[in-house]
Amino acid sequence: MATVSSGRILADHDDLIVEILSWLPITSIGRFRCVSNTWKSLISGSYFVKLHVERSSRNPQIVLMLRKEHEKQCFMALFFSISSLIENPVPTFRASVGHSPISSRILFGSCNGLLSIHESLSTDEYEEHWVDFWNPLTKTSSGPSPSLRLNYDTDFQYLRNFGFGYDDRSDSYKVVIMLLHTRTLRTSVWVYCMGDEHWNCTLTNGSAFHTIDSNEKTDFVVLVLKDIQDETSWTQLVRVSYNRLQINEYSSNLRILCMSGDLLLLTYSKMGYCEFIIFNLKDNKVESIEGLFQPIVFTMFSFPYAPTLISPI
Repeated sequence: MATVSSGRILADHDDLIVEILSWLPITSIGRFRCVSNTWKSLISGSYFVKLHVERSSRNPQIVLMLRKEHEKQCFMALFFSISSLIENPVPTFRASVGHSPISSRILFGSCNGLLSIHESLSTDEYEEHWVDFWNPLTKTSSGPSPSLRLNYDTDFQYLRNFGFGYDDRSDSYKVVIMLLHTRTLRTSVWVYCMGDEHWNCTLTNGSAFHTIDSNEKTDFVVLVLKDIQDETSWTQLVRVSYNRLQINEYSSNLRILCMSGDLLLLTYSKMGYCEFIIFNLKDNKVESIEGLFQPIVFTMFSFPYAPTLISPI
């Protein structure tokens, strides 16, 4: 009976340790691995890692891929938390810039502390595509994925769109590439699951891809699907005119970085630079945050980012 009771006490004790540690900043957790083998095992366990991911995502940062003017080499910089940017729209911070292992490749996504990176090679006959995953906090990388080769036909011209995310049904991280044939408007979809040895084509010769004419930019609209099982649960979150956002014909790729309460943080490309907009849903107020990094760096891409212990290997 004493053994069973002691076991229960130890189990409750471990649960309490996990609960407390899961609220700590990721940079503070590493030191607690040295307390004991039990603590090291708890912190390295999948349950703790997932619990910490859930809680750290509430205070995301912004990750930028930057390039110095007149230099080809790209590097990564983690600049500031989104909450600090919202609270202080004209920050006086100094960025701590560190080189990444990704050379001149392209960052196209961020999920649970993992950054997804794309590299390609083009010849007269085909294109080859690779992806790899990088955790800047732990400085670990998955290395290049198996290549996806797309052979050219005589009239094979297409547009590519990349996506990266976590599939909780299979507990895996996946990259999705959608190819749109520019002449027939037919689509094909390729999926790569982190750690797999090949790409899977999940859709080919699909139905025509329906587009919306956006040459006349009038409004920026955000729709939210509240219940993925109910296609009628789409709700309009925000609708604001491009004029009110002060977006002109030289700006592109307006998208949402994050939402914090009634505040929506947007980013877009303007003359090669990433610019930021804070939009207050409650007051319908727009505040532009321009020129944070000019002329020091040339900003290429921006994504929300929350440091975690997720391993890309």
